[in-house]
Parts: sequence; structure tokens; C-alpha cells
Amino acid sequence: MSDFKIIGNANPEIGKEEFYSVDKFLPEVLPFQTGAKTNRVQWEIYILENGKWRKTKENDKSGNIVSYKFLQKSLDRKGIRILARRGEDTGRLDIKTHPAGVPKIDSIELLDKNGQKPSKPLSYGQTLKARVHCLHMEKRKVSVTLWEDDVNGSGHAQGNEKNIMQTLSGVVKNGKADIDFLLRPSFAKIAKKDGKEDKIHEYYVTTDFNREKLASKNVNVNDLETPVAPFKRKVPVQQRSHPAAPVKQPVQPKTNTPAANAPAKKEKGEITNVHLTDTDGRAITGTFKQKQIKVWIDSKGLIGKEIRLKLYDEDDAWNDLLFDQKFTIQSNIYSVVVPLNEIPRSRGGDNILEGDEQEVFAYVEVIETGKNKHSKKVDVDVKVFRPDENKIVNAVMKFFEPKAEDKKKDEKGECERCKKLDKDELKLIFTDANDSILTDVVNAFNDGAELFEINTCLRKAHFFAQVLKEVGTNLKLKKPEGMNYSAGALKDGYWYSEGTNWIKGNAITGEPGYFQNGTKKNFCNLSYFRTNKNIADLYGRKDLNRYSDNGIQKANEDMLANYAYSDKFGNKGPETGDGSKYRGKGLIQLTWKENYEKVYEKIKRVDANVNIVSNPEKILTDIRYAVFSAMGFWQLKNINSVIGNDLNESIANLVTAKVNPNDDADSKKKRRENYKNITKGIFKVDECKNNKAAGKEVDGQSEYYAYKSGKIKLINGTVKKHAYYVEKEEGKFKLLYVLDENQYGMVKIPSSGDGFGRYSGVDAGGVSGGETVGQGDHFLLPKTAAALFGIINEVHQKGWEIKLGDMSSENGSDPWGAGYDHHAGHGHLGTRKGLDCDFRYLNTSGKSYQGNNTNSLFDKEKNKSFLSFAYTYGFRKNYCANPVTVFGNAIPGVTHDSGHADHGHIGLSNLDMEEVTSLNVIKI
Repeated sequence: MSDFKIIGNANPEIGKEEFYSVDKFLPEVLPFQTGAKTNRVQWEIYILENGKWRKTKENDKSGNIVSYKFLQKSLDRKGIRILARRGEDTGRLDIKTHPAGVPKIDSIELLDKNGQKPSKPLSYGQTLKARVHCLHMEKRKVSVTLWEDDVNGSGHAQGNEKNIMQTLSGVVKNGKADIDFLLRPSFAKIAKKDGKEDKIHEYYVTTDFNREKLASKNVNVNDLETPVAPFKRKVPVQQRSHPAAPVKQPVQPKTNTPAANAPAKKEKGEITNVHLTDTDGRAITGTFKQKQIKVWIDSKGLIGKEIRLKLYDEDDAWNDLLFDQKFTIQSNIYSVVVPLNEIPRSRGGDNILEGDEQEVFAYVEVIETGKNKHSKKVDVDVKVFRPDENKIVNAVMKFFEPKAEDKKKDEKGECERCKKLDKDELKLIFTDANDSILTDVVNAFNDGAELFEINTCLRKAHFFAQVLKEVGTNLKLKKPEGMNYSAGALKDGYWYSEGTNWIKGNAITGEPGYFQNGTKKNFCNLSYFRTNKNIADLYGRKDLNRYSDNGIQKANEDMLANYAYSDKFGNKGPETGDGSKYRGKGLIQLTWKENYEKVYEKIKRVDANVNIVSNPEKILTDIRYAVFSAMGFWQLKNINSVIGNDLNESIANLVTAKVNPNDDADSKKKRRENYKNITKGIFKVDECKNNKAAGKEVDGQSEYYAYKSGKIKLINGTVKKHAYYVEKEEGKFKLLYVLDENQYGMVKIPSSGDGFGRYSGVDAGGVSGGETVGQGDHFLLPKTAAALFGIINEVHQKGWEIKLGDMSSENGSDPWGAGYDHHAGHGHLGTRKGLDCDFRYLNTSGKSYQGNNTNSLFDKEKNKSFLSFAYTYGFRKNYCANPVTVFGNAIPGVTHDSGHADHGHIGLSNLDMEEVTSLNVIKI
């Protein structure tokens, strides 16, 4: 048997497929055998753990020649052994892997929440785990996007671009990154928008690496209306007759069968059905208008078990949580009455002020097992809910109805509300705050508003949306940045916030307990401890019997801050205490001594006595310190530059990126909702004249005059302000906008105005395509803006409206955001900085529409006119799919590009601009 040996590479490279065979072959079936494959070689892989060899089940193979691909985690194995068996012959080969030469994403797959390949369709409300197998990418971050598949064939297709569901990130550990997606019921609504979907929806995920998009195989998900296991059929609500109160189950009579005295089998507990009725148990039809709703929970084997009941309002993008409470199941048919009239309307998302309906469904989860089920949704009249936000809006109207003299100022483009903060406004935001605190905040804010430049309704709305997230409705000064991290979280960079399978710690050895798996929190960004793990062990929290019980060791938060924030950005070594002294404090957290010093330079212009460098602790005790530190930070980060006059709620994401770049998705959403649902209405942003006005002329501004001939005349200024005038009649010019030039020499184009609007969200920026991408996607060079406003003026005078898309980012790069393709052609690594703009084609009504230029809505003459305007103003690097076909002839300056079937592209190349010292024109 000694000559039976395995032939193959004993030192394989990670991620590379290797083939293995034995040194002699026999036919799989010998002449005297009747079909049995006793001579077929059986292959197994064993790994060495705790001094013993353990067989892996997933690597069993058979055949004379097999292949294996070893993954990143094999580098950490104590031993790997391949075993080959044929009859009584056995061969073995010990394997020692070595790292791959370059980072690589090997594959991506979709699994259930337990990490297993789904054997049957999943259901909405369950968790879908995306597992990315990586090589040589340990501790690197990868992003994964979930898509719903409407297109035949495998891989990612252009036809699915509209079906993007969510993008999340994870960190590679042991060669893989696991990212969990909750299959939200609202996804089903998106999946069915085109009307093609049947009872099964298909989902897949993609990840981008080295400009390639890798896609997983599809998994099937049952439609919300489709019954799932363990049911064989669906029982309609109206066919069930439920009593108004819980019903006791009949006692089963005893029998004298032999099994009667045997131990009873433990019944497997599960929820079998969840549905909604009125309080009398009647099925709901039409729009529900009662103050209370009853949730019925049918179950078996759960009596005495704790459940969690949540009520959601379904939206396209996410579901808004209305009600969340735990109950103990008392009977197999159990009901809970939920008082809708006690739930604030504000929890229902976008339409709380419009008096329409909310689509409500119940979600029930068994605490012990995590098994869950949800009901069908029902339409509920929004007037049923407690009208908190409606009262707020009415109160704002009542409190701040402009006086007659203010109305005259408004007519001139002035807004008195911009100039000062009123305590009544703050009362509507910080509803639980002490009156004296509100008074102090108002006084401090108004003292600094003009110099800190938080002096418009829009800026105040964004500022206080962020503050509300930081301090809550009671406006209590925030404690110093919390450092209650476990040693494991500090060393790994993440932890399980809602975990399962608690592994108990060891009080004798000091080994802490931990969750074996759960929901990862990927924002422990204190990188110091990943390379100084001994410090993490020395001062990090160590739990024993449960999460955060400090059973072995309590976190020394001061010392963790001293080490985490040491020896950079103005802080000295850990022994100085600078890390703790200058960690995050205030209404908007301020960190690092260098930032404290820079912000103090801003504060000194208002009140030099508020010295946050010498007295950083006062930020936690003195309202004036707290307010000025936040306002100074706002100005230091130039947050107004990303706001501009843009009312789009997506701008809140860009503000958050400057306030807290490492914020998690839930917190970003909350900040965005604070602006959208609370502060935007309280400060009457939509009514503010300053947002609608062209802007005020200022001394030293540069002035651009766009003539109908296409010529631009420029009077150069001395400050970074650019005024744009367009010719309405011969020799008569109207001021459209005065725009600020940012540090990269770019101006931000408004989201909307006369004759134009925008489409798509706002890109967040990052690192992509070999360049550092700035925030936003609506920036142009000042000269390009002048030419674009000339085109828009022509469009407006025609009575049309063009929707504009991607331009450049704030620093002139191609725009980009995590989870999306790099949009090349709008920056080109600096060669096309601020020169290009996308647009949607015009329909027969002169409005932009979403669709291809082969659509019947496409208006040939109107789009030809638009491209002619572009050519006149120097845009001659323009793209359209099949222009000769759609227009009937070639269009000057327009080139075919297949990627521009559903939108066009104009690029500036031949601007006719003359610099002058003065002009004899009439301003109207």
C-alpha cells in the first residue's frame, strides 16, 4: 500500500485551483463487478484543531482526479491534510498554503442567516447573508449591493439598474466578509412595480473590485402574498372566526395507550399566522379608521414564551416603525390591541401632513428562536394617529405669521426669519428641554449666527437637525464621547450589537465572553488598538456572563481615549491626558486639540472669553461654550458649501458626512429624517425667499453675461462670488444666481429653477476609479455654469423644463458614491473638470422624462433644439445613442454613444468668452 500516493501541489497559493490525483489508476468498474464503483477514489480533507484532526464535510469528493481551491482562512490553520481512499489503500498529503500575490475577490454567494445555502425560497422579513470570499484582503472593507432580478440570464444586467435595493459594507476577516440584508417587505413593492413578477421574486448581490462587477447566483424569495412553509395553503382572514378574547384550548382526555406514560415529545414552537382585524375581530376592508387595531397571533408550542410585536408603516425605501413591544403568549390564539391613536403621526414617514393613508403591517418575532412572521398590510387613515407633527406645523404658522412690514421685505427677496432664532421654534424641536436652557441656546445662537454664517432658514434647519440627533429632545449637553468598548471590538474593529450564542468568559484566565454571531456594528474606528492589542486588553471592557456586564473588567474610558487620540492632530502622548481632554464633546462632537484650537479661532471673533482650548470641560456645563463650539465647527468644516440653496433632502447626507464621516446607516437616516420631517417645516424652508431669490449682488463679484448669440462676456471680480446674467431681450439682462466658488474652483448648480430641475440622488464621494472623489455631483467650473445658464434661459423662454443629472463632484472629479458604478466622463482625472453635464430627454410636452430616446414620448424637434442651444453656447462634445436614427440626420456636435439611450450628455469644448472691464447693458 505504500505505493498509493497523492500527486499534487503541497504548497498551493490561496485562491488558485489545484488538481490532485493518485500515482496509479484502476478502472472504476472491474469486469467482475456489477456497476459498483468500488475503485473510485474517495477524497477527504482534515484540519488540525486543538491537537486533533477534524474531518470537513463540505470537501468530500470522488474521482481519479479532483480539484481544490484553498481560501484565506487556510493560512491560519495549524494543519491541513488531504486523504485519498480506494478500497484498503489510503494516501495522504499535508498541505501548507501561502498567500496570494495580489488582493482579489474570488467569489460572492448568497446564504440564509445561518450561513447555509437556501434549500427553499426565503420570505420577506428573513435575513439574507451575502458572503464575499476574498484573497489577500484581510481587514479591508468591501461593499455589496442587493438587486432584484428582472432580466433573463445570470450576472448583473443593465436592465436591473432600477431595481437596486440596498448597499451595505463589511470587513474581511479570515478571508471572507459577511453582510446581512434584511428582506424588507417594502422590497416586494419595488419588485412588483413592472408587473412582471409572479409568486417568486429573485434576488442577487454584486460587489465591485478592480472595476469589475462580480455577481452571485440568484436566490428565490416568496412574494408577500405567497404562503410559505410550514403552510400548504393560505387561510384567508375572512374565513377565520376569532373571538374577542383569548380562548382556552380544550383539555385532551387521558388514554391508556402504552405511550401515555412515556415522556411527551417537546412540541416545536412556531408562529403559524399573523393578521389584523378591528377590535371586534372583524376583517378589515377598505381604509381602516378606528382608533385601535387588533393583532391576532396564531401559534403552536409557544404558550409562556416571549414574543416581540412590531407595527410598521410600509414605504418604498424603508419601513417606519410605529409600535414595538414585548408580550408573553397566553394561548395558541392570542390577540393584542394596539392603540393607534397614541402613536405619533411623525413615525409614519413622508406623508404625515397630507391626511392620506398609511400601509400598516404587523411583524411578530419569537425572542428565544428569532422565528418570525408578518401580516398582510392594511390601509389606515392617517387621521387615526396622534397628530403631533400636524400641530407643530399649524403652530409654526400661528407663531410666525409674518407681519405686514415683513411681507414687504419678503416681496423684495428678504426673509426676516433667516436673521434670528426664536425660542418658539426651538420648543417645537426640543420638546422636552428646560425653558431656561432654550433661552440660553437662543441667546448664544443669535449672538453668533451672522459671524458663524448659520444665518438662513435652510442652514438653521440642517444645523438643528444634526444637533437633535446628537443631544435628543431634552437638549441636555452631550456627555464626552463614549469609550465603553470591549477589548474584542477594539482589536477587531467591530462587534455584535444584537448577537446570538453567547460564549461565556473565564474569570480565572481573563478571557472575555462574546457573541459567536449576530448583527455586526462596523464602526469601532479606533485603529490604534488593532496594532496595539495589549492596550486594548489592558483597558477595554471584558464581559463574563452577558453582553456589557463588566464581569471581568470595566472599560477605562479615559485611558482608552488617551491612547486612541494620542500623538497626532495636536494631541501629545497618552501620559498627558490630551486624548480624554479633547475627545468628542458638545452639541456636535468636537475631537482633537488641533480642532479645538481652530474652532476657538472662529469663536474669538464673537467672544474671546469662550476659550474651549483652556477649558474644554466647559462645553459639557456651559451652554454658550456648547453652542459656539458647534457653530465654530460648522464654519470650520465649511458645511454651508454642501448645502448651498439646495432643498433636496439628500443634502442632509452630505452634511452628515462632514459632521460625522463614520456614522452608521441608521444614524444617517435619523439625521436625514430630522431635517425632512421636523426642522425643514419648523424653519419654513420651502417658503424662505432667500432660497428662491437669485442672490444678492456683492462688491467685487465676477459677472458673467450670457448673450443669445452664445457669447459670454466676463467682468472679473476680486472675490469668489460669481453672478450670472442672461439676456432676456436685446441688451436687457436678468440676474439668475450669485454662486460661491469653493476651494476647488467650482460652483454648485442649484437643484431647480425656472426651466430646469434635477434627477437622481446626491453622490456621497469617496475613493473610486483611481481618484479621490469629492462630495456631490452638481458642480461645474464658473465659465461652464455661465454657458449652461444661457441654455437654460433658452429652454425657459420656450416654456420647457429640462432635468439635469450628473456633472462633476465638488473637487471636479467624476461623481461617485459607494454601491454605484464610477461615472467616468465627468472629470476624467482632471482633464474634464467641471465641463460636462447629463440631461434627460424632452417629451412632447417639453418636459424631461425617464426613458430611452426610442420611446414614443421622445420629441425629435424639441431635443434637436436643446442640442442646438448647447452647440451655440460652446457645448460640442455631446453624446446621444444613435442620433442619426432618432433625429433623421446628423446633429452638429453630437456623437453616437450606446450608453446614452436614456439620457443625453453635453460637454463644453468651444466656449466663446471675452473678458471685459465694463458693459453698457440694462439690468432688469
